[in-house]
Amino acid sequence: MKSSIILFSLALLMTMVVPSITLSDDRPQKANTSFYIEGEELLYDVSWSGINIGTIRLKALSGRELSEEGKYKAVAYIDSRSGLPFVNVHLVAYTEMDSSFNSLNSYSFEEQDGGWQKLQYRYQFLEKRIIVEEATQETLDSPPQHSIVCDTLRIVKIPIQDGISLVFLGRHLLQVQDSISYPTVSNEKLGETLFYPLRPHSKVNIKAWEKPISVVELSGKMILEGIFGLRGDFKGSFSDDTAAIPITAEMKVILGSVKIELRQWNRKGWNPPE
Repeated sequence: MKSSIILFSLALLMTMVVPSITLSDDRPQKANTSFYIEGEELLYDVSWSGINIGTIRLKALSGRELSEEGKYKAVAYIDSRSGLPFVNVHLVAYTEMDSSFNSLNSYSFEEQDGGWQKLQYRYQFLEKRIIVEEATQETLDSPPQHSIVCDTLRIVKIPIQDGISLVFLGRHLLQVQDSISYPTVSNEKLGETLFYPLRPHSKVNIKAWEKPISVVELSGKMILEGIFGLRGDFKGSFSDDTAAIPITAEMKVILGSVKIELRQWNRKGWNPPE
């Protein structure tokens, strides 16, 4: 699971460029739940130093696919571009969230040596800990084999966010008035992601749309170094409308700078706001 490839860090970058609040924050928040549409799919191009290196496909799943505890569920498919030297990444990451888009369950599968390696975070809130488990399995649908507990993380503050759930939490909130941090599970560690106040009424251009898009911009800083060198300051944008679609993201990693840009979307009745 800890390969030397940077692509999963890019997926985490895409999912961390969104605002959030802490459990102790008692300021009034403007909430939005209408953005969540079952079956919504968003496809992103990932580039490094101007070179396309892969894609991220994010999908909101239906209620029929939820566990008993969960209200919302999403999956991200992360794939490197075919033909890249020394890079062959195929990863599937899931999150299950409650009605406030806090993470209840988080797990991922990475293709390795003809099979799949699973990484599972088991939240035990009463015991104030997260159990980190690894397992192998032949296919995505086959039962896990050789499951082991590889670490135990101590929970200091709740609720907890994972990389994918942060996307939906950010779309759930319409504004952040002050700088604020949120506990985040990443790279088999529990750390903090710092978010600065939003910058409203900005414009961005992407190849998939012929006109400038009206967006809200967000910047922040990852306190804990993430997987494959994801670190430091980041910035991103999402559509300035009730859909709150992530549009772009940019951040430095250990080997340079990466960019993520929306290429395709499947959401009934939606086009980027101009």
